[in-house]
Amino acid sequence: MLPPLWDPIAGDYQTADGWIRLHTNYVHHRAAVLRVLGLAAGETERVAATVATWQRDELESRVVVEGGAAAVMRTRGEWL
Repeated sequence: MLPPLWDPIAGDYQTADGWIRLHTNYVHHRAAVLRVLGLAAGETERVAATVATWQRDELESRVVVEGGAAAVMRTRGEWL
């Protein structure tokens, strides 16, 4: 049996002001996200609730500074 393609934390999350995609398939990316969110490895069920308290741009910036991977999800209108 093959392991799952995606880490359980990886995915799209609603923030206080929009949406963000967290990329956590690499161990160091996952660790960066958890550090920024102030969560321990065993607290992954709290990720969505914690992300919901953040502003999307601030969370993206903090995750990237920590060595992680995150991307704000913008509408077409926001990009234009």
